[in-house]
Amino acid sequence: MGSETVKQRRFSGGWRPAATVAMIGGFYVLLPALPAAGVALVWTAHVHGWPVQLALALAAGPVWAVVGTLRALFSSDPPEAGLRLERDRAPELWRMVDELAAAAETRAPDEILLVPEVNAGVTEQGNWLGLRPGVRRLYLGAPLLACLTAGELRATLGHELGHFSGRHTAWSAAGYRTVAGMEAAGSTGGPAGLLLRGWLWLYLKVAMPLSRQWELEADAVSLDAAGRTAAVSALRREAALRHLEDDYAHAWFPLAILARRTPDLIGGLHAYLGAPGRAAEVAALAAQDTLGALEPEAGAWYSTHPPLDERIALLQRLPAPEVAADDRPAAVLLPDLAGAVAELGRSLVEELSAASGPEEPVADWAQIVERAAAVRVQLSAARHTHRLEESGVLARADLASVLAAVESGRGAELAAPEPSWQEDDNPSAGRRTGSAVVLAVLAEAAVLATGRGGYRLDWSGPPALLVDGVPAGLGEAAARAAADPAAVPELRRRLAELGAPPDHRPDRAAFDFPDEILTVFGNVALRHRTYDLVICTHGLLLLRRGVFRLAVGQQRRLARLQARGLTALHARRHARAIPVETLSSIRLVGADSAKLDLRLTDGSTLRLRTTAESVGDGPVDVLRALVADPPAVALLGEPAAP
Repeated sequence: MGSETVKQRRFSGGWRPAATVAMIGGFYVLLPALPAAGVALVWTAHVHGWPVQLALALAAGPVWAVVGTLRALFSSDPPEAGLRLERDRAPELWRMVDELAAAAETRAPDEILLVPEVNAGVTEQGNWLGLRPGVRRLYLGAPLLACLTAGELRATLGHELGHFSGRHTAWSAAGYRTVAGMEAAGSTGGPAGLLLRGWLWLYLKVAMPLSRQWELEADAVSLDAAGRTAAVSALRREAALRHLEDDYAHAWFPLAILARRTPDLIGGLHAYLGAPGRAAEVAALAAQDTLGALEPEAGAWYSTHPPLDERIALLQRLPAPEVAADDRPAAVLLPDLAGAVAELGRSLVEELSAASGPEEPVADWAQIVERAAAVRVQLSAARHTHRLEESGVLARADLASVLAAVESGRGAELAAPEPSWQEDDNPSAGRRTGSAVVLAVLAEAAVLATGRGGYRLDWSGPPALLVDGVPAGLGEAAARAAADPAAVPELRRRLAELGAPPDHRPDRAAFDFPDEILTVFGNVALRHRTYDLVICTHGLLLLRRGVFRLAVGQQRRLARLQARGLTALHARRHARAIPVETLSSIRLVGADSAKLDLRLTDGSTLRLRTTAESVGDGPVDVLRALVADPPAVALLGEPAAP
């Protein structure tokens, strides 16, 4: 990778770099002008006898905007947590990094930190908004070391060091600080907040395409570092691994919540990725013709990264050097990878344990799965029992009555509405939980009532119910019975063999969770009114806000709301509760994650609009978890279909 090649592969940013600088400079000119305008407004009100209280309320927003911006600009963010890899612990990894840094004509990172997620990144902490050189850090995800080849990891490292050689980290540090200031300033109420939020939106419109171009520049450096085959393969496999990481988070994190136990999340991820058949699954995902489905938000106007297909097309198009393939496992670069992962896991477990307290003791994944799967099945069975009786399908929904209904040809009546998270404008209406799943849930709950059954951890699939150490096989028997009523006697015999009481009827109250506040968000609009949105284990609560109420001290105000407790919040005037059982679906409207349609079981739809301060780690993510991750609300989950 010669110096001439590196220089040749700088892509022109056109007018955007200058426009980005102008937008940043304009913000720092605009910011002090707003309080000055506020002071002038108060003085004018005083001189002309206008309502001074109203003028003071309007002027408070710009003043608070300046205070919040200064606080955001000069706050010292601690580096991301990770395990520091000293040179003597990973000498070959450091040799590769030093070699790639020299070839890219840039200073090597000062630290390499091992992080738990499927990701790699670089930061540079300098002074003057990050424009002066500072400490350079390379963050490297442990799953990449575990699942990539050495050649693919070389391409990944070349990409990250390309950000150093292109000075992207310095510019992004300045942009990050400025965006933090803009967000803090835009969180104020009134006309000033509206103007500053508009400035932030315009800045992102200008700056985000530049960020995506930097990614393409760094991809070109990875091409020189590792060759075309490894560079393309690294992009594909990383996308596949991130997809599986999301699956792990959605399927396994909630089990710990449901079990009320503190797990080793990092060790669990590595066990999940190392499960039998997972390597083939990664290869199949990586080989897809279109990778956009794995990272649907890449390439959107607010995204920092271009679409994967575009990045791969560029790597296929650019001239590439001949680089010898290195198909060794990337783990050879860190011989003590297992020990490092265990160390990372212990530190996170200690942090989680301290936060959750003695009510959620530390447990291994086998214990968590056994406990959570049993609770999930019993909660789900209780929910279906309640539904069948409330709807009049059965007078008493015990096991014998349900089997008799299926045997008489009424199995279709057992099907239930299935809440869903929908991210497109064409929701699939009428999705339902099949009668086979309902039947299997009620059958397994009856077996659990005997005390003989338990669930076994299987990282390759859903937990299996064992009775006296032998698979119960109820899912398969329930599927046959749902498809053919003549197979019901077979299921009935199997349940009798397992000792399941035929009159078993799960009681929802025995397994239900208390209603607790998960989080609170401010400035959520519904039908031209502004609300605080309280998200709790059993649904949502909308609290109307005053028209002239400013966002000054909003974090403290929201914290006070959370501390009051649900009983007091429900008693507030105009409080509107939306129980989770009444949610049919949640649909994202548009590409900016700022509007949500909540469809209720009565057919009505509520459109919530979040403000800039709520986007990101806001209601979108928590609502997704509320509906998509069953244990987050305890009553929405269904076991996997047989």
